[in-house]
Amino acid sequence: MKSFFYTFLYTLICLCPLLCLAEKNVVTLNYDAGTSIKVDHMFDEHVKSGFHPYKVTIRNGRSLPITWTLRFETNSSTYRYRSNYQIKVEPGSESIEELLVPAPPTKGHRYSTYRSVRVNVSAPGLNSISRSLNGSIDPNWPSVVMSKNLASRNLTRLANKRKEERRGQDYFASTFQELPVNWKGMTCVDILMLDDTTWRGLPKQQKRSVLTWVRFGGRLDVFSDDKQTTLESLGFETPDSPGRKKGTYSLGTVELLHWNGKDLTDNLLNRYSGTRQFDDSFNKDYGKTWGMINEFGTRNFNPFLVFILLIIFAVLVGPVNLFHFAKAGQRHRLFITTPIISLIASLVIILIILVQDGMGGSGRRVAFVDIQSHTDQRQLQVLQQQISRTGVMIKSGFENKEVPGVTPVTLPPSRWNPVNNGQSRNTNYQFYGPDFGGDLFRSRSEQGYHIRTVRPTRSRIERRNPSTSNNPPQLFSSLEFAIKDFHYVDSMGVVWKAEPGTTIEPGAEIQLQKSSLNELQDWLKDVTYTLSSADRKAIRDLKSGRGRYFGIAANPEPLLVQTHSAIRWQNDVAIVSGITIEP
Repeated sequence: MKSFFYTFLYTLICLCPLLCLAEKNVVTLNYDAGTSIKVDHMFDEHVKSGFHPYKVTIRNGRSLPITWTLRFETNSSTYRYRSNYQIKVEPGSESIEELLVPAPPTKGHRYSTYRSVRVNVSAPGLNSISRSLNGSIDPNWPSVVMSKNLASRNLTRLANKRKEERRGQDYFASTFQELPVNWKGMTCVDILMLDDTTWRGLPKQQKRSVLTWVRFGGRLDVFSDDKQTTLESLGFETPDSPGRKKGTYSLGTVELLHWNGKDLTDNLLNRYSGTRQFDDSFNKDYGKTWGMINEFGTRNFNPFLVFILLIIFAVLVGPVNLFHFAKAGQRHRLFITTPIISLIASLVIILIILVQDGMGGSGRRVAFVDIQSHTDQRQLQVLQQQISRTGVMIKSGFENKEVPGVTPVTLPPSRWNPVNNGQSRNTNYQFYGPDFGGDLFRSRSEQGYHIRTVRPTRSRIERRNPSTSNNPPQLFSSLEFAIKDFHYVDSMGVVWKAEPGTTIEPGAEIQLQKSSLNELQDWLKDVTYTLSSADRKAIRDLKSGRGRYFGIAANPEPLLVQTHSAIRWQNDVAIVSGITIEP
């Protein structure tokens, strides 16, 4: 009996961290019998910027349909994000929804890790409720999420070990009851740790969500206690690394690690320390070394003209007004002349601003378009970086029904950008489904954004015959757009390219000639120069992939994510890549 008690106590202690961290409850409200709402964070508040997944469970026990409104406000030291959602529930039914709530980068120019989340729930005729989650994010540790099987004996120990070694907070990872169905819900995660049993048991849609996240740069570590397990046996396609324990999937990686089925090693602290953090990249990778900002150029603020206008205004509204327009005996004219002079001065300043800055703005966009042509994942993933400078804007927001992930990046210090490493003005962004508003494109400012989206596609490059010692491979373009500067690495690692100046139209066979790895390296270095340091490195590393092709879209506009229509985009580039498939 005593041994049973100690076993039960030990099990309870191991499970306590999981009960706290798996699916953190934010709001629970019972209105009456059969009517209630419950809002749970599918991870917890430790995950960083990106889309945070919330699971909302609503029961309507009344005789009429009810529409609930959920408002989220997420604040960091610099950014304020607002987002609204509405869920209609029919009488006598239950609705379970997965909400994807944008969360801003946590550091900003002050490198503050503070973040607060306020959730408000309301419905007509029912009591509303608000809840707040306040805390800080650990800047020295990536956003890690792990499965319960891995966490049951290891989560608390690894967290305590990390604190003992003075590596930051007593936090190692979050856990989950279920993973998001939508890939956006994974964007707040840097590293995902799964045991092979959990991976095999994931529904197909969740596996697809994870793989999409990996291809955007995520890191998936799968732990197995069977040394015979391979990535192929877990369902991963490994065209460039068959039989290996680690595979590169576009910009991310999947690695198979061995464990004894019970205990994880303390070496994981060293393994994950220093791992790239998306949240950190948004604040460090878009400074003076960002190629796009160097090509876009800077604009100096000239205060001389404003200074001259102020002097002229002061002279007119003061001495001239007082001794000429409203001289002694006619002082009552000041009530007329002063407003007129002020109005004229304001109109002159507005006119100068319009002439100097213009309406709308100008900008540059570069995108990496990764084409997935496999049967179970036919999609086109777009990773876009852009910078713009605005003049006078009538409207600061825009509409995009794709609802892409839009994240502001920290630019070098300038009078024109509101958020940088030298100064800060609080910025308010509104994300109401396809409506993007707030300070996204405020007047007379600079903006840099990192954007991600996924679209369905049937585009592909078909490999009809492999290369031989004397003949190039036979490739056929079934892309939905024309490309140029085509390069291809075959299954043997030999590099081929289309004839320079050739534009490959949809439905055309691709004529190839032999190239070299050095030539491909130089080409990739040139076309990725304007991207951030982390992304351009990841793209350049793809040159070692087998069966992978590269090119430039002849007309990049349809592939790029559309933001503000008043911006005049110049020199757009869409880098296209993918793996060839057999017809």
